[in-house]
Amino acid sequence: MKNAKTSDMRHKVKLYKQVNVRNRELGTVETRWIKDFEVWCREVTIYREQLETIVSGAETLRDRKEFECRLTKTSEKISSRHRLTYQGKMYRVSIVGDTNGTHDRIRFLAEALEDGGA
Repeated sequence: MKNAKTSDMRHKVKLYKQVNVRNRELGTVETRWIKDFEVWCREVTIYREQLETIVSGAETLRDRKEFECRLTKTSEKISSRHRLTYQGKMYRVSIVGDTNGTHDRIRFLAEALEDGGA
């Protein structure tokens, strides 16, 4: 794979972290996703797989995207506890790691499940 240039980093990805917020009226604790930071990325691959559940007959689409960004103080924080938005859709970050051991780039896999409408 070729080295990523700054000009390749043209997709702004917003990363969110999970926080617990107390609802004073109901006295309950609710989980919310709030924006943590943004990074400029290169989209490396797109993988879409259709999953079928035999028991229910439902179809689900798994949408995976792989992103690469420059390793900075901000991007070092990316972990599998984050969610991200890309092109208006929320994804779960599943794998994060150094691209090739040079510590100048980081790559992460994002995954979303959609109802395929069966």
